[in-house]
Amino acid sequence: MRTGKKPTKLVADLEALEDMNEFENRCDEYGVFTNLYTLEVDLFNKDEDYRDAVIETLREGPFGPERLGWIDNWEKEPNELENDKFLALVDQIGKGRVAQRLGARIADLDPPDYISKAIKFVVDRV
Repeated sequence: MRTGKKPTKLVADLEALEDMNEFENRCDEYGVFTNLYTLEVDLFNKDEDYRDAVIETLREGPFGPERLGWIDNWEKEPNELENDKFLALVDQIGKGRVAQRLGARIADLDPPDYISKAIKFVVDRV
């Protein structure tokens, strides 16, 4: 991009990759680290420790019975997470407030791989 030339070969190579893992590995070479959806959704789906922290954080929100029911359901059946509804709850609380409250709960947990890779990429170049 710095050269002003369109990276047609790179774009073609990326489009030809068959799965997300292959895509991520190829992007890593260029210092591009990405997630599958949004950070909040990825944290919920990462593992049980993160999921418990996310659920606990959501329970602090000012939600009515219907939305609390969503949270209860996702706690029991994490595979039934509805991303749009989940992100609506995050937006209602406020992304900053969710981040602050969630951050206090996950301080001892390992970050998602794409974040660890990005930090390592920068550190290796400093």
